Amino acid sequence: MFKPYLRTDSFTRDSSPKISIRNEHIGFNAVFVKIANLQKFNKVKIEIDEEEFKIGFRFDNKVHRHALALFPDNPSNNTKATTAIKLINKYPFIKKISEFKDPLERQFEVKRDTQDKSFWIAQLCPAFEHTKSSESDLRHLRGIYRYKRKN
Repeated sequence: MFKPYLRTDSFTRDSSPKISIRNEHIGFNAVFVKIANLQKFNKVKIEIDEEEFKIGFRFDNKVHRHALALFPDNPSNNTKATTAIKLINKYPFIKKISEFKDPLERQFEVKRDTQDKSFWIAQLCPAFEHTKSSESDLRHLRGIYRYKRKN
């Protein structure tokens, strides 16, 4: 019996600038690298909006305490990535996204901020990052969660 081969590439081949949230890295697809001219940068500063599930990026070459290294993500040098293990683990909704099995579910379109043209923003998805065993545990939670009853 034949079974279809399912691609597990980090990025699909399309014309939208995207990021990919992985276990240890955040990847930037070739379209994003080209549009944002990321070839000329070697650092990225990341900002998180926990309330709105957004992640923002500022690219630079200056050494800054909070900047992460930006490096080629493949031999052709068309894509970029940054190692972001601590960031991914710090935010439960980002950690949960990084664990999605389907690479397409870990990809998010990136848009340039309308006010600050050097700032790029991706709207992430709620990821049911909280698991609690009773309703009383839910009072102090913020964000999207799923309550599962035992039955």
